Amino acid sequence: MAGGWFAVTNQILWTNSNVAIYGGYEGSGTPGARDPATWPSVFARPSPATTNRIFFIADVQNGVLSGITVTNGLAWWNVIPAHPIASGGGLFLTNCANMVFEACRFMFNTGYDAVANGGDIYGGAIYALNSSLTVTNCQIVSNKATSVDTTNIQYGNGGGIAGSGGSLRLVDCWIQGNVADGDFLHGVNKGGGLYLNCQADIRRCLLVGNDSIKWAWSDISRGDAAFVGTSGDVVFENCLIADNHGADIGIGIWQEG
Repeated sequence: MAGGWFAVTNQILWTNSNVAIYGGYEGSGTPGARDPATWPSVFARPSPATTNRIFFIADVQNGVLSGITVTNGLAWWNVIPAHPIASGGGLFLTNCANMVFEACRFMFNTGYDAVANGGDIYGGAIYALNSSLTVTNCQIVSNKATSVDTTNIQYGNGGGIAGSGGSLRLVDCWIQGNVADGDFLHGVNKGGGLYLNCQADIRRCLLVGNDSIKWAWSDISRGDAAFVGTSGDVVFENCLIADNHGADIGIGIWQEG
């Protein structure tokens, strides 16, 4: 794809296997010069006209997303339960195998539970459900999994990326400034940067300045950088985890159970 700004007013539905999407081309030649930093291919929701995530990927094998920016996605729902419609603000991946995201940027995406007692939602930027996904050399920056601000029960999990089931591999990624938030009374929000209730391998990644918001009676945040669930089998290797903070005490990684 040539560099440019592509307005997404309805989620892009991806269901075909063995497809690769490469962005960052100059736009002349066959295929011509490629440099995503110089000619970024940006998929964005034209705020505030619509409420939609950018990509929904289902039952795909051997897919590649390379050199693409996914920004300003909004997965929004106001009916109980809010999940799954309000999960995966930028991208929702379900029942996929051998997926690769490389040299991509996921920025300013939001999963938003707009109903009181809407329960849990997952993944401000990316939600991977029962899928195998490798993310390399990507930026996951300033995304949110959040909710309407009431005293009811609704939680955000994985402000950057959330994985439930399947496997997730992150290599050489920058995960910064992501937030998991929810109702202001209960506040059991999990994983400001990452929510990992899956098999996960996290290598040479930077997790900085992420926040799992703590509210009211909740004594501490559940993993400002990362939350590892009871079904999580996770390895961190050669990662920098720093300056992640909650409302009072910052917790880098929370292991449940």
